[in-house]
Amino acid sequence: MQVRNDMAPSDRRRSRSPIGWLVAVFLAGAAGFVAGSARRPAAAHDRVEPYDSLSEFAEVLYHIDKDFVRPVPQRRLIYQAITGMLQFLGPHNRFFPKEFYDRIRNLTTGVYGGIGATVVRRANGVIIARVTAGGPAQRAGLRHGDVIIKIDGVHPKDVGEAERRLHGKVGSPVVIQFTRTHRGSTITVNRILEHRRTVSWSSIIPGYGYLRISTFTPGCAIQVRKGVDALSHPKLLKGLILDLRSNPGGMLSEGLAVADLFVRSGILLIRRSRRRIETLKAHRAGTLPQIPMAVLVDRKTASSAELVAAALRDNRRAILVGTKTYGKGTFQELLRLRSGAILKLTVGRYDIPSGRNIDRIGVRPDLFVTTAGVQPPMTGLPPRYRKDRWMAFALAALQGRLTATRPVTKQER
Repeated sequence: MQVRNDMAPSDRRRSRSPIGWLVAVFLAGAAGFVAGSARRPAAAHDRVEPYDSLSEFAEVLYHIDKDFVRPVPQRRLIYQAITGMLQFLGPHNRFFPKEFYDRIRNLTTGVYGGIGATVVRRANGVIIARVTAGGPAQRAGLRHGDVIIKIDGVHPKDVGEAERRLHGKVGSPVVIQFTRTHRGSTITVNRILEHRRTVSWSSIIPGYGYLRISTFTPGCAIQVRKGVDALSHPKLLKGLILDLRSNPGGMLSEGLAVADLFVRSGILLIRRSRRRIETLKAHRAGTLPQIPMAVLVDRKTASSAELVAAALRDNRRAILVGTKTYGKGTFQELLRLRSGAILKLTVGRYDIPSGRNIDRIGVRPDLFVTTAGVQPPMTGLPPRYRKDRWMAFALAALQGRLTATRPVTKQER
């Protein structure tokens, strides 16, 4: 149903009638009913109930529009109704208006139009934290420490809004007002196609490597292979620490591809939907050398990240070090509606190789990084890692100096 926002509240009230509402909702319900009846025979009470419920909804909406103490935009009411319905189904079901489409696509693909700059929040506002060498931001004159005042004439309230306004269609311009040492400037930057780099690696001490995955995006498995190859040259590693802390997930296909790099054979995941059960297995071809591994996890390790951790642990390819993970064992599909809005709907669940579902439970580590009790052995760690308890526990475990810890606090359990 189309809404005219340029009409006054009184005009909007005169332009609609309860009959119009009922007809519109009735037709919407009829379409859904016909689609559903095509799949299965309907009982008599099934045929009546949808129409009665939709009539009630239309009546409530009409009375709110006509009698509520103040005018409320129809679109907001309908979106709130949809949101309430999806929340009833579970915490991961969401509805996004059509203006969120590009943002959702960027988050899931890792590809977007940007200016080659990273922003952070500081006491003096939103500032430029880093500019990509040779990128459009650097070429236009932006530097680390510049304070952003306005983006396309709008003052960003926070980092999230700044990022949304800096990102956009590839090739489109964005006007940025900023200050540097109390002097203001305005520049125009054309957005380019950017790929978020989500994999990084480094050597901890000779023979032991560290590989971090911040989220699973396209090409992640290729980058992981490159990282392991680089760390293993010229001599094969004695141990590898895979860091999945604060990894919210991302593309499951990339996560499974990463797990497949380390597991020669066995089940990686069991996927259950309403009409299908699918067992996903590892492939021997392309498997990396069987380097001893420790995987770092915490309460922010979620979704495909915790499924990867469980796949490596259940196939005896790694020990898990840290705290219990977030606990998301369901999967959602992004369904684009005819209006352009997006429906994120839970359509199935995942079971880890041991056969358990981790939803709202999480994955328990083998070695708990306790907040009290056991002190991590810091000997042998470079200075930059000595404040990281996770790294200390993981390295000690790979070196055989630590074999077991237990959760101490109730929260850790």
